[in-house]
Amino acid sequence: MNIYKILLLSGLILWGIAAGAQNKVIDSLNHLIDSKDISDSLRIEAMVELSSTLRYSSFDEAIKINDEALAESRKSKLISTEASAYITRALIHAQTGNLDSAKQFCHQAIVLSKRIADDLHMALAYNVLGSVNLSQGNYANAIRAYTDGLEKFRSISHESGTAATLNRIGNFYLKRKQYNSSRLYYEQSLAVFEKLKRYDQVTGILNNIGVSYYQENNFSKALEYFSRSTKILEQINMPEKLAIRELNIGKTNTHLEKYQEADHYLKKALEHAKKYNDKKVMCQSLLNLGILKRLQHDDTSAILYLKEGLELAKNMHDHDTEIEFYETIAKSYAQQNNYERAYVYYQKFDFLKDSLLNLEKDREVLILQNQFEAKQNEQKISLLQHEAEKKNIILLALIIGSILLILSMVLVLINYNNKQKSLRLIHTQKEEISRQKITELIKDQELNSFKNKLEGQENERKRIAQELHDGIGGTLASIKMNLLGLKTDDGSLKDRLNDITLRLDNACEEVRMISHNLIPPVLHNSALTEVIKNFVNEVIGTRNIVVNYEFYPKKQIEAIDKNIQVDIYRIIQELVTNAIKHGKAQEISIYLTMHDDYVNLMVEDDGTGFRNDGKQDGIGLKNIQSRVAALDGKITIDTNIGKGTNVIIDLSLSHDKAVPAHS
Repeated sequence: MNIYKILLLSGLILWGIAAGAQNKVIDSLNHLIDSKDISDSLRIEAMVELSSTLRYSSFDEAIKINDEALAESRKSKLISTEASAYITRALIHAQTGNLDSAKQFCHQAIVLSKRIADDLHMALAYNVLGSVNLSQGNYANAIRAYTDGLEKFRSISHESGTAATLNRIGNFYLKRKQYNSSRLYYEQSLAVFEKLKRYDQVTGILNNIGVSYYQENNFSKALEYFSRSTKILEQINMPEKLAIRELNIGKTNTHLEKYQEADHYLKKALEHAKKYNDKKVMCQSLLNLGILKRLQHDDTSAILYLKEGLELAKNMHDHDTEIEFYETIAKSYAQQNNYERAYVYYQKFDFLKDSLLNLEKDREVLILQNQFEAKQNEQKISLLQHEAEKKNIILLALIIGSILLILSMVLVLINYNNKQKSLRLIHTQKEEISRQKITELIKDQELNSFKNKLEGQENERKRIAQELHDGIGGTLASIKMNLLGLKTDDGSLKDRLNDITLRLDNACEEVRMISHNLIPPVLHNSALTEVIKNFVNEVIGTRNIVVNYEFYPKKQIEAIDKNIQVDIYRIIQELVTNAIKHGKAQEISIYLTMHDDYVNLMVEDDGTGFRNDGKQDGIGLKNIQSRVAALDGKITIDTNIGKGTNVIIDLSLSHDKAVPAHS
């Protein structure tokens, strides 16, 4: 979708929000949809925005309009708009807790965006996918999706999208209770939004930082950030968002025992929540006012607030908050020495809390009753059998004896078979353990063999490099000097001498490049990133090739074990050389990103590419694959003839670092 259309729709939404009325937003979007003076793409995008707005108030209507937007997008073959509709559909399902469906719609949006290289919608889809995975507790997939979204936003220089993703990553670490990490990402997001003067976003991030300090019990710091967030909201005139900040300030002052300030802010929070019909904040404000009044020994006021909040919680079917109200009211009555009323509310507290347990107990009673009735029936049957036994006791004795004999034989046979099965199982398990040990030994031998092979290759590289430089290089230089010393007036011979001299220059340059590539990198006193840049600059020489670098975070990359740094250097050396020599690339991008337990390397070029059918037998590619395997890593190659090459490598940082350098 055209960026101007996005801005137009965003302007309408922001205007409606600033006016404090969702109905105005809906009316504006409906007006756009009904208008005959706009393009199909803008009309469909308005339908998508309308379904997104309605998800807070009318799930069924939101789904209906979103279905229409999807159908219109497919009919008009507007893939970008269809991807946008799928992203909104994911948000609608996530809003109602249908997280698995939300993930499916995110993946559909990503597939469509990739088809047309729409990085903006791809980044948005990754962000929503990350939040859905975070809600499901799938932390690994959540952070991977956020990282992918961050990469896409950065690739299109979308600053606000980048900042929003950094804020989401901060929320990820906050949920994991990694408060320092969460604040690190919040601060990065805050810096971007402050630069963009997006104060509506700045206030939200300041509130998030305050929550991180609050959960860490650093109430003074939390109060500082909540106050800053509130002040900005007042300056940009967004009173509808004040209630949650005032609630946070009130709760924090209660912990700091600043009861007068707590009372002031909790009452303001209640006032704003009632004004903008934010029932959840109303409920929490009443609960915290009740708790505050109880701490001030004003139990009469406490009970009034708590009873009002209790009715609201009941209407909202918020049973968790309802339980808190019952318990706090009971404590308030007990503090008044009104134990009769306290007992009544404690009973309600216990009843609600144990309702699920009571249902389980009812099921257990029903099971016991059924078992009792079955036992009674068994006894009746036993009596009938006893009567039958009296009629023919001798015959029955013979039958019973035969049965017992058969049962004994069966039991002996079953016992024998069970022992045989156990022996076979033990034997199978031993064989499996032996096979696993043999496999591990073979793997270790292969790894050691590869490491020894790498050491031998490195020594051979040094020897060949020295001989090339001192032997062939020196000889070629001597021949060139002798040729330059020859003087002749014969024009034809002179041209031939110049041609031979030019060829010798090319041969010397080729020998110098081969010698340089063979010499191992000096990393002990140099930064890996600088060594990589120096190598690339030397290889490029005077060629007109653009090279992009991104090393993040640079400081942590330089702290990687030197052995792994050498492997990274060698892999980049091989990929860049191939891109220039075989791919004839004009632009090369090198990205190196550190994660908790692995490092990600991506080298991308716009060269000629090659057929990626698994039949390549190049030594360089095999060496790269061997290095990756030795580091418990994985490699992905995305290429085709005329489409350039993109190589993505993940190298583990948790393997044994005491091995020789893989040069």
